[in-house]
Amino acid sequence: MSCSSSRSDLSVGDSHTDTIKVRGAAHEPHEQLTPEDQEYIDTLKKEYESEKRLTHCAETLLEAYREDAVSTDCFYERAAKKTRDWNKKHSQVRSELNRARRKASLAHSILLEQKRRLKKLTKLAQDREARLRHLTKCMLCPDTIRTPMMLMDCGHLFDRKCIFDHFTVQRASNAVISCPLCETRVGRRPVPCYSLRTSFDAQRKAIDQKSSIHDEDCDLTIRRQVAARFDETWSTRELASLRSFVPGDLEIPRTWDDNEDSEEGDNQEEEGDQPEEEVEEEEEGEDDEGGEGQPSSLDLDEDIDEEELEDEIEEEEEAMLEEEEKVEEERDDNEDDEEQVNLGGMTLKEMLIALEEEQTW
Repeated sequence: MSCSSSRSDLSVGDSHTDTIKVRGAAHEPHEQLTPEDQEYIDTLKKEYESEKRLTHCAETLLEAYREDAVSTDCFYERAAKKTRDWNKKHSQVRSELNRARRKASLAHSILLEQKRRLKKLTKLAQDREARLRHLTKCMLCPDTIRTPMMLMDCGHLFDRKCIFDHFTVQRASNAVISCPLCETRVGRRPVPCYSLRTSFDAQRKAIDQKSSIHDEDCDLTIRRQVAARFDETWSTRELASLRSFVPGDLEIPRTWDDNEDSEEGDNQEEEGDQPEEEVEEEEEGEDDEGGEGQPSSLDLDEDIDEEELEDEIEEEEEAMLEEEEKVEEERDDNEDDEEQVNLGGMTLKEMLIALEEEQTW
């Protein structure tokens, strides 16, 4: 488009009129595309579509990578959190393990101390048992004295049946009735020792029971008895009881079963009275015939008030029972006043298990 104009010099206030002529430019006709150009254009379009699809795939893949990166970050965050938690738990487990090892070491030291004391007390108990066997053994037979009888002339102790059998033999042989050990002439009736009878019966039962315990293994005995006796946490009283409780310890009970011992005593008295009656009959026969008789001061069939004797026995038993109760009360008071020992709230079974694990490690 072209434009022409003319202009004159104008002064202020003058008017001017101009004519503008406009004409359109002529359009040149488009050239026709050749088949090669059209083919090239089609190729470009195909390449464009292919690149467009590739770009879309790349964008999709990039989005997938972004999502995977986000999920990976979340996974690593969770993994890091779990790792921190596991490290914290591992530290707690290690601290608990160290604490358990210290407790196991304490239990092991206590066990060694108990074994040492057990060995010492077992030896003392064996020596004491040997002395008791010697003291409670009848000098006329290898058995334990069941009904101790004391000769008032010399003070020696014998079993009732044995000493009266010995006197019967001496009377049958017209010998002087004397002590079988020191040969002191006996002029008075042997006296029953009921207080010693109580101790002898108790020691005989204790020896029979303890003889089977010594055959067991010491470690197994300790574990079984300790596990059965101390199922709960150790306290002061239980620890004191554990220190005083030894399988080889020989306790001396001061009472016995009245029914069993009364029956045994009656049977033994009946058995022991038979030789006395025979001896008395022989003595009377010899005196009537005018032969050489034995001293009349020894009256083995002397009349004894059975009721008074039974009353004396009952009084002695009641006094012994009262003494036993007093001893038990004093023992309980002493156990309550002992020093407290804290083992960390572990039971003995747990300590033994920890000790076995410690040995395995």
